[in-house]
Amino acid sequence: MHTIDVYFSMLLTSNVHCIYKCIYTVAIVNRSEVARLLSQISAEYEAARLGLTGLAYGVSQHEFITARMEHMGQLHNQLHSIVGDKAIALIADQLNSLL
Repeated sequence: MHTIDVYFSMLLTSNVHCIYKCIYTVAIVNRSEVARLLSQISAEYEAARLGLTGLAYGVSQHEFITARMEHMGQLHNQLHSIVGDKAIALIADQLNSLL
């Protein structure tokens, strides 16, 4: 059974302590997932930026950068599903910290 499933089953019990622990654990898991997604977005951005100055030119360079940007879009969608409309602001802050 997955960790989230265990805590959700605890949520169904009448023990108030278990309910608070479940909510707290889900918040921690979400915070870790947000951090992981932001880190991946930063890595994709850096890879695309470095692709501009790499040895590959032309179509292969364009395809590489496009793939990085498309993956950033997928990561943004995942982040949006967790934090909602704050996702783009979190991404902007993360990428600004790279500059």
